[in-house]
Amino acid sequence: MSNDLIEFYRAVRGDDALRAKLSAIIDPEEAAEAIMAEARARNFAVSAEDITAALSDFGGFLKAAVNDDELNDDELELVAAGSMCRTRLHFKDGELVPEA
Repeated sequence: MSNDLIEFYRAVRGDDALRAKLSAIIDPEEAAEAIMAEARARNFAVSAEDITAALSDFGGFLKAAVNDDELNDDELELVAAGSMCRTRLHFKDGELVPEA
């Protein structure tokens, strides 16, 4: 699991404006691009592969990212629902795309 993605997620948890900005994005491809761009802007190296890996084991990712902190209401809802997004993502020709 990418340490930069974990550290970026921790930064997002502490930034209400950034969390709201990223949470408002519905399209999975746009969300991945926005996450990578925002992470780069803060000197975190986050790839589409990192995002896909985190989404495939979101519970494990959350556990690593929050340490002993309590989950916030949004995180609890995601874990209870069993998925971070309704659309599963995969790579096709080097691009992160939703599964058909």
